[in-house]
Amino acid sequence: MASKAGSWLRHWFRPSKGVSAPQGVTPPHATEEPIALPLLLLEAEQLSKQLTAGPHGKRQKGDGEAFWQFRPYQAGEPAQNIDWRQSARLAGGMSGQGAFVVRQREAENTSRLQLWVDCSPSMNWRSAETLPLKSTVALKGALVLGSAALRAGERVKGGSGLWLGGTGSAPPRLLERLGQDLRQATPPSNSQANQPNAAFWAGQGARLLVSDFMIGDQAFAQLLQQAQRAPGKVTFLCVLDPAERALPWQGTTRMLSLEEGQAGEESLLLPSVEQEAAAYQALMKRHLADQAAQAKAAGVQFVIQSTALPLLPALLKVQAWLGQQGKGKVS
Repeated sequence: MASKAGSWLRHWFRPSKGVSAPQGVTPPHATEEPIALPLLLLEAEQLSKQLTAGPHGKRQKGDGEAFWQFRPYQAGEPAQNIDWRQSARLAGGMSGQGAFVVRQREAENTSRLQLWVDCSPSMNWRSAETLPLKSTVALKGALVLGSAALRAGERVKGGSGLWLGGTGSAPPRLLERLGQDLRQATPPSNSQANQPNAAFWAGQGARLLVSDFMIGDQAFAQLLQQAQRAPGKVTFLCVLDPAERALPWQGTTRMLSLEEGQAGEESLLLPSVEQEAAAYQALMKRHLADQAAQAKAAGVQFVIQSTALPLLPALLKVQAWLGQQGKGKVS
């Protein structure tokens, strides 16, 4: 049942010739272009500044070179840990701990974040002109988190591109390079769903995959298996148009596929779409619940983002999860 919902929603809605137009439908077009990359980069950079420091932005003590803080010397520690100059300056100023203090250094930040954005044709869709395309929201979400990670000194890679950053700053050229790399991903030309290649799963680091994840049960299970085997945290950010969860139209409607050449993507004629709405909504709710449950069992975070809602709350949740150490348990 879940795969049937996924198949239905890989269609886009428009009135067919000789069929009355459903009420409230603004038909999208297959040739509709996503938002221009420079504007998208600007919006992503502005939104990334609103993210709290979070786990990706926090400094931590460790074995790096940068100064972190002074703390009182503890009995039993090697004497070479003592900062003698600072201890002499304090001259017993740290109550109850004596005059000796230890200089702690900041941890070297070697965190890595890999990003993948679904570029299949069904992502280039919206149910109304007042809403952004799913592809726009997906790319913006990845760029916001990528920008925040770059500013925190992490290294970031999009798709099969090169690692960027690691310097503690995010100059515009790095973010532009990341945006180009994500947008240039090639959609599938065969019957297989668009998924990351093998290189995406290689190596250490956290991973973020952004898609509508309408790929059927078997393909979704295979994707989870790859995520489960990968070292580090993995998040699936599921971007959906509100119409894909509600089926809000009325009247006779033909659903035509955006996924040309995909098996099972034939057109579907609904004589009275409102009569199917309740059953469809229940099916879609179960479909998403099944995916969320499977992801949780695999230790993968599954976050749903509506194109009608602000991105920031979901991105804060994703940022906090990806910043945690180890695989852990999804709450």
